[in-house]
Amino acid sequence: MVKDEGKKVVEEDDDECLCCGFKGKQVGVHFQVNSCRGCAGFYKRSITLGLQFRCRRGNYSCEIKAGTKMCRYCRLAKAKKAGMTLRTKINENTKEKYEEAKVVAPTTDSSPVSSNKSISFGIDNERLGSVVQSPPSTSALLSPSQTMVSTTPEGQTSIDYKALQTNFTKTVNEIKAIIAGPYINVILYNPNFNPTCLQRMTICLQQYFPKWGMKAKEEFIVNEPVAFKDFVKFRKKGFTMYAELLMSIPEFAGLGYDEKILIFRIFWPRFGHLCSVQHALQIFGSEGSNCMFLVNEDQAFSIEANNNEYPSNFFADLGEDKNSIMKPSFSFFINNLYRPLKKLKLDQIEFSFLILQVLWSHKKRDGLSENTIFVMEKILQLASTELHNYYVYEKGLDNYSWRLVEITKLLAESTQYAIMMREVMLMIKIFGLFDVSFIDNEISALI
Repeated sequence: MVKDEGKKVVEEDDDECLCCGFKGKQVGVHFQVNSCRGCAGFYKRSITLGLQFRCRRGNYSCEIKAGTKMCRYCRLAKAKKAGMTLRTKINENTKEKYEEAKVVAPTTDSSPVSSNKSISFGIDNERLGSVVQSPPSTSALLSPSQTMVSTTPEGQTSIDYKALQTNFTKTVNEIKAIIAGPYINVILYNPNFNPTCLQRMTICLQQYFPKWGMKAKEEFIVNEPVAFKDFVKFRKKGFTMYAELLMSIPEFAGLGYDEKILIFRIFWPRFGHLCSVQHALQIFGSEGSNCMFLVNEDQAFSIEANNNEYPSNFFADLGEDKNSIMKPSFSFFINNLYRPLKKLKLDQIEFSFLILQVLWSHKKRDGLSENTIFVMEKILQLASTELHNYYVYEKGLDNYSWRLVEITKLLAESTQYAIMMREVMLMIKIFGLFDVSFIDNEISALI
């Protein structure tokens, strides 16, 4: 039955939100309580991200009414009083895997967040709090350490693909469990410090690099062929750390599981390539003309200034045909990623901005909700403003447009390199050089 009250049509059968009193078709049972979608989303992100609010008036009894600017503290309190309960649903297999994978690898000593200069510029991260949706939630993802490589008497390489597939599946499950798990809180040296999105990425990266356990520069072995199984063991270490880093970003941890998996698949190929360069520059520095390509915790190849080609003796236990197929993409990597990054000498804030761009700049991808795309755009806007303030007020640079253009180029080049690696995997598959069927899975690279 419908009643007309002063040109306002109201359906008597419509349910009422027990939080804000809104009536309409958007009201339903959310988190065990009759509520509108707005209140349900607000409650979910507040609880999941651990947001804390203050009462606007200080009396803790503000009126919560739809269509008005509601006090967030009192709105959350009313939602709890109404009986809202957040229960994250994770299937049993994933939950078991998470229990196995939730222990984070120990880190070596890392410098404090503000090593020599404190990060004083600020944008309140709570500005994003009202738009974040909370969780319920390959080209070449390399194999685990148990991948078996042996050489036959004829010199041909034999790889135990069954062992590779088994251990690779375990790695995939660990990554899925981390992404399905709770938000990973980063260690803050000042617990009262509320970092902005750019500052938080800087902190996460500061804690990410030491986890690799790299040796000191003087202990590295240079230009010695590496065994295939040792190289894949080294590269495999990064993938769980990629997932842990993303789950330390509250805006990412607050997304639904499917969206997190989608973004992870787009993120890790570009992030892995850029961070491998940045890691090498941290160890060997930006001086000199050679480029140091890391292949292990204590091993690297030195690429001469006038020679950007893939080393012919890169893998000691693989034939020339398997080594040579990597040459074009390797040359692109050195010329278009390594040397530009080395020339720019990005500091921590600039590199963090680049990684934020890698994480949030693919808003046109299908499978992302409108709310998520809005959040991504908002984060990029805030990060851009923050970088501007950093350039102008911290570094005293008024004309920084050239550096910003070069950073943007790196984003495009990293995407192009990821595409090239995908094509290399396709060629390997077509010519039967390797069995690469194991890379087609739920977390394979998506470019």
